[in-house]
Amino acid sequence: MNRQTRNLMIAIIAFLLVIILAAVLYEKLVDKAVPTVSYAPVLRDLPQNESTVTAKASVDEAPTAGTEEEELPRSEGAMGVTTPVDEESPDVTEEAESDDIMMPNIPFFRLDGTETDFYEVAGGKPVVLNYFASWCPPCQAEMPDFVKAYNAHKDEVTFIFLDSLDGERESLATLKTFIGKQKMDEDSVFYDEGIFAYIFQTTSLPTTVFFYADGAIAGGQLGMVSAQLLDLAIEEITGEASRRNR
Repeated sequence: MNRQTRNLMIAIIAFLLVIILAAVLYEKLVDKAVPTVSYAPVLRDLPQNESTVTAKASVDEAPTAGTEEEELPRSEGAMGVTTPVDEESPDVTEEAESDDIMMPNIPFFRLDGTETDFYEVAGGKPVVLNYFASWCPPCQAEMPDFVKAYNAHKDEVTFIFLDSLDGERESLATLKTFIGKQKMDEDSVFYDEGIFAYIFQTTSLPTTVFFYADGAIAGGQLGMVSAQLLDLAIEEITGEASRRNR
């Protein structure tokens, strides 16, 4: 092997080492840049008369499809949101920490039209609630990641896919077509009458909120949720659930 060939091989090896080192440093920087879910939305109080919510929601701006991730507004502490007392629902207010924001026990509807509510569906597990519509492009784009997460974590986390069913752009027919196309579990899909959007003061689709097992809000996201953030949020709420249940 002559000197020129040897020098060329040394240069190639040195170049490869630089590439490997750069890749390692990049991975470390990415790990440090992982987003957190330490923020919480500001909620409206749940009116005693549910028809008031429906009427109010109907005059608010209709939900629109978001394109970028945006944190929900930070809260400075408990917002005085009270959970309606229901004999069949767990008493989440007694065990909650004083600075927690609790999810009001809002009603949902299953695809067959039967009524249920948040705490009945949650079943005492941490919750990932995704507010979406089948016509919303960002909702369509992120749903495969949510379905993948659902299949991986459905035993320890309750997923609530809450559809923005307005009867115009979205109907039960378009919703069921979307469910089939995305290979979603129908038992995890619900719709409401505008109460969620009213309570959370959101006109953004999608909107995702993460809850601990007791119904306390861990954080949320306006717009698309990346697979990385979704995994991180699930790790957060399941880890906190284990800590609280000790």
